[in-house]
Amino acid sequence: MKRTLALLAFVSATTLVAQTSEASGTIFLVRHAEKVSDAPDALLSKTGERRAACLAQTLRDAHIGAIYVTQVKRTEQTAQPLARQLEIRPTIVQADDTVTLAADIKKDAASKNVLVVGHSDTLPKLFSQMGVSDVPTIGGTDFDLLFVVINSDNKPELTTLHYCPSSQAPSKGTGEMRRMR
Repeated sequence: MKRTLALLAFVSATTLVAQTSEASGTIFLVRHAEKVSDAPDALLSKTGERRAACLAQTLRDAHIGAIYVTQVKRTEQTAQPLARQLEIRPTIVQADDTVTLAADIKKDAASKNVLVVGHSDTLPKLFSQMGVSDVPTIGGTDFDLLFVVINSDNKPELTTLHYCPSSQAPSKGTGEMRRMR
């Protein structure tokens, strides 16, 4: 019952974001999905591939118009199912150049919804560059976080959602929504 309610809350929030995001341009940000090892260039694991497919399912109606990934292949692998479905070629950027990336994202988000697939260490830096005041920490095993940034009165508002729990037990807080300024 709790899972059903959590899923219903998540679907409702995603639908609301998709409906309100058309006019203002919403930025969706995720960490790459699970990887096969801790090697710097590790690819997605089978679990990560399933999460990438689930991300495509989750955002299929979010009217994504641009996708940004880093030069690390696993970010492209995470975005690939959605990019293929929407026929969008992801823009590949340097993971450590968050200043340029933030400017490019803001420019695109003025006219369309954007998906960014990054890393646990670069997404917080990107949030800071975007002007988010309460920057979340992303743990080493946090692969189910979906961050949504909407500009409200020229001030970025960050909402954190959980999507596609792993095939293991759902993480604490699945379906939970937090609003930060």
